[in-house]
Amino acid sequence: MKTIKVGLALFLIFTFFSCSQEKTEWEGTTEEVDGVTVVKNPIQPMYGENVFSLEEESTIGDVEGKEEQMFTNIFDIAVDDDENIYILDVNQRRISVFNKIGMYIRNISKRGQGPGEFRAPTQIIISPNREFVICDPMVRRLFFFSLEGVYKRDIPTWEHGRLLKVMLDSKDEIIGEVPLRGEKQGLALKKFSSDFSELFDIAKKEREKIPILEVLSSRIVWCVSETDEIIWGDSEKYEVNIQDRDGKLAKKILKEYEPVRIIPEEHSERIERKFGGRPIPPEFEQELPKFYPAYKAFTMDKDGRLFISTFEKAKRGEGYYCDVFDSEGRYITKIPLKTNPRVWKNNKLYTIEEDEEGYQYVKRYKYTCNY
Repeated sequence: MKTIKVGLALFLIFTFFSCSQEKTEWEGTTEEVDGVTVVKNPIQPMYGENVFSLEEESTIGDVEGKEEQMFTNIFDIAVDDDENIYILDVNQRRISVFNKIGMYIRNISKRGQGPGEFRAPTQIIISPNREFVICDPMVRRLFFFSLEGVYKRDIPTWEHGRLLKVMLDSKDEIIGEVPLRGEKQGLALKKFSSDFSELFDIAKKEREKIPILEVLSSRIVWCVSETDEIIWGDSEKYEVNIQDRDGKLAKKILKEYEPVRIIPEEHSERIERKFGGRPIPPEFEQELPKFYPAYKAFTMDKDGRLFISTFEKAKRGEGYYCDVFDSEGRYITKIPLKTNPRVWKNNKLYTIEEDEEGYQYVKRYKYTCNY
């Protein structure tokens, strides 16, 4: 039986690549263009892969055993300042809370239609003001709880459409993705006040038709820093925009890259899974993308390092490379990870992983940057 692993006597240590840690001179450029700092990075990073290391500290998840430790479809996780871990299992409509040593504490709320009850949550967030927030697109509301799980209030979001992804800044202002209205397909990234009044547009991605395979199509990728900066980019190209909390563009980060070609077998397998052998409906775009997008996810740690998950397969081991940029926007290194990083907190990385049988776990790693 697989049980929660806490305080492992032997750490599983990932030391990326066996090359030297010698720093190469950064070959990029930084210039000011119309008041915006533009950082242009070369295709190669400053350091080899071994400057970044991970040590597995604990695993939460059980194939057999206590119900609260068994997961069927972990959709999201969050971590508070005390390193308590919040796990959203979308199939069970359940948010389970574990402390930093992996001990179960409580569930938050339950499925229903009453105050503090949700229908189909897709995201959980710990706000900068130490509130626990649940995003439920089905009922078009944001639910706010204390970290102890006490329901406090909710905000209706229906006026601006179905909120698909959300983050909050230090003033409880809301940054969120909503579908475009009208004839165009696509999404808009907007900023709203704390009561969900629209403040300004950040970005949008318009399409004539729905992509056949959205996961393989370019889109708006974004995150928010601890200093309320909005970091976003259109994954059609390797370019990252950094705006201040008022929407003013302050910096652009660019990197040379080689697009990764999509093999035809992956098209076929994904289309088969999505449509089950049926003809592709006419409302979907018929042309398949030839290359993966430039990136698939952004995350940021407390030191302002930006982690960009890519579709470049790791040369050794499982997973894909994650490009790492320092707080100045310089390309430091790339590291192979089995899965997209979900949360960087207090020099720890939290991920959602699964084994060969498909059982899911939440893992915590201690990470070290040796440069």
